[in-house]
Amino acid sequence: MNSPPHSHEEFDEIASWFAAHPPSCPEIVNAHGLVRLKYTQFARDMAELLPGSRERSRCLEALDSSAMYANAALARRQMIGPALKEMREALEDPDALRRIELKHREALHARIIRALGDPPLPDLGDE
Repeated sequence: MNSPPHSHEEFDEIASWFAAHPPSCPEIVNAHGLVRLKYTQFARDMAELLPGSRERSRCLEALDSSAMYANAALARRQMIGPALKEMREALEDPDALRRIELKHREALHARIIRALGDPPLPDLGDE
Protein backbone atom coordinates (compact mmCIF):
# COMPACT_ATOMS: atom_id res chain seq x y z
CA MET A 1 0.00 0.00 0.00
CA ASN A 2 1.49 3.32 -1.09
CA SER A 3 1.13 6.42 1.04
CA PRO A 4 0.56 9.77 -0.66
CA PRO A 5 3.57 12.01 -1.21
CA HIS A 6 4.18 14.52 1.58
CA SER A 7 4.86 18.19 1.03
CA HIS A 8 7.62 20.23 2.62
CA GLU A 9 4.93 22.32 4.32
CA GLU A 10 3.50 19.21 5.97
CA PHE A 11 6.93 18.13 7.20
CA ASP A 12 7.59 21.65 8.51
CA GLU A 13 4.28 21.62 10.38
CA ILE A 14 5.04 18.22 11.92
CA ALA A 15 8.48 19.45 13.00
CA SER A 16 6.82 22.50 14.57
CA TRP A 17 4.58 20.26 16.71
CA PHE A 18 7.61 18.82 18.49
CA ALA A 19 9.78 21.94 18.64
CA ALA A 20 10.25 24.05 21.76
CA HIS A 21 8.06 27.14 21.84
CA PRO A 22 9.33 29.55 24.51
CA PRO A 23 6.98 32.47 25.26
CA SER A 24 7.62 35.44 23.00
CA CYS A 25 6.20 38.10 25.35
CA PRO A 26 4.96 38.57 28.93
CA GLU A 27 1.33 38.29 27.79
CA ILE A 28 1.93 34.70 26.63
CA VAL A 29 3.54 33.86 29.99
CA ASN A 30 0.52 35.37 31.78
CA ALA A 31 -1.90 33.51 29.51
CA HIS A 32 -0.20 30.18 30.33
CA GLY A 33 -0.54 30.98 34.02
CA LEU A 34 -4.21 31.88 33.60
CA VAL A 35 -4.88 28.60 31.74
CA ARG A 36 -3.21 26.62 34.54
CA LEU A 37 -5.16 28.51 37.21
CA LYS A 38 -8.56 28.10 35.51
CA TYR A 39 -8.05 24.40 34.79
CA THR A 40 -6.77 23.74 38.31
CA GLN A 41 -9.81 25.46 39.83
CA PHE A 42 -12.25 23.59 37.59
CA ALA A 43 -10.53 20.22 38.12
CA ARG A 44 -10.65 20.69 41.89
CA ASP A 45 -14.34 21.58 41.68
CA MET A 46 -15.04 18.44 39.65
CA ALA A 47 -12.96 16.29 42.00
CA GLU A 48 -15.05 17.52 44.94
CA LEU A 49 -18.40 17.33 43.12
CA LEU A 50 -18.17 13.95 41.39
CA PRO A 51 -18.25 10.61 43.20
CA GLY A 52 -15.13 8.45 42.99
CA SER A 53 -15.64 6.43 39.82
CA ARG A 54 -14.22 5.52 36.45
CA GLU A 55 -16.19 8.42 34.94
CA ARG A 56 -14.70 10.89 37.45
CA SER A 57 -11.21 9.70 36.53
CA ARG A 58 -12.00 10.05 32.82
CA CYS A 59 -13.37 13.55 33.41
CA LEU A 60 -10.18 14.65 35.19
CA GLU A 61 -8.00 13.01 32.53
CA ALA A 62 -9.95 14.85 29.82
CA LEU A 63 -9.42 18.15 31.64
CA ASP A 64 -5.69 17.40 31.83
CA SER A 65 -5.61 16.71 28.10
CA SER A 66 -7.65 19.82 27.34
CA ALA A 67 -5.30 21.98 29.43
CA MET A 68 -2.34 20.65 27.45
CA TYR A 69 -4.04 21.56 24.18
CA ALA A 70 -4.88 25.04 25.49
CA ASN A 71 -1.25 25.63 26.44
CA ALA A 72 -0.09 24.17 23.11
CA ALA A 73 -2.35 26.64 21.27
CA LEU A 74 -0.73 29.52 23.12
CA ALA A 75 2.80 28.18 22.70
CA ARG A 76 2.60 27.18 19.07
CA ARG A 77 0.74 30.24 17.80
CA GLN A 78 2.36 32.79 20.17
CA MET A 79 -0.89 34.73 20.09
CA ILE A 80 -3.43 35.56 22.73
CA GLY A 81 -7.17 35.53 22.31
CA PRO A 82 -9.49 38.52 22.57
CA ALA A 83 -10.26 37.91 26.27
CA LEU A 84 -6.66 38.54 27.34
CA LYS A 85 -6.45 41.59 25.09
CA GLU A 86 -9.62 42.89 26.74
CA MET A 87 -8.15 42.31 30.21
CA ARG A 88 -5.06 44.32 29.27
CA GLU A 89 -7.29 47.07 27.85
CA ALA A 90 -9.35 47.13 31.07
CA LEU A 91 -6.21 47.67 33.14
CA GLU A 92 -5.27 50.65 31.00
CA ASP A 93 -8.72 52.27 30.76
CA PRO A 94 -11.24 52.20 33.64
CA ASP A 95 -14.19 52.70 31.27
CA ALA A 96 -13.08 49.72 29.17
CA LEU A 97 -14.12 47.28 31.90
CA ARG A 98 -17.70 48.54 31.78
CA ARG A 99 -17.76 48.31 27.97
CA ILE A 100 -16.36 44.75 28.09
CA GLU A 101 -18.88 43.64 30.72
CA LEU A 102 -21.76 45.08 28.69
CA LYS A 103 -20.54 43.42 25.50
CA HIS A 104 -20.28 40.01 27.22
CA ARG A 105 -23.68 40.42 28.87
CA GLU A 106 -25.26 41.22 25.48
CA ALA A 107 -23.51 38.25 23.84
CA LEU A 108 -24.71 35.91 26.60
CA HIS A 109 -28.27 37.20 26.22
CA ALA A 110 -28.12 36.63 22.46
CA ARG A 111 -26.89 33.02 22.97
CA ILE A 112 -29.72 32.33 25.42
CA ILE A 113 -32.30 33.71 22.98
CA ARG A 114 -30.83 31.55 20.17
CA ALA A 115 -30.92 28.46 22.39
CA LEU A 116 -34.40 28.99 23.84
CA GLY A 117 -36.08 31.01 21.14
CA ASP A 118 -37.73 34.36 21.59
CA PRO A 119 -39.37 34.77 24.98
CA PRO A 120 -43.15 34.56 24.80
CA LEU A 121 -45.08 37.78 25.11
CA PRO A 122 -46.94 38.13 28.40
CA ASP A 123 -50.64 37.33 28.32
CA LEU A 124 -52.38 40.61 29.08
CA GLY A 125 -55.82 39.02 29.06
CA ASP A 126 -58.88 40.76 27.69
CA GLU A 127 -58.66 44.47 28.17
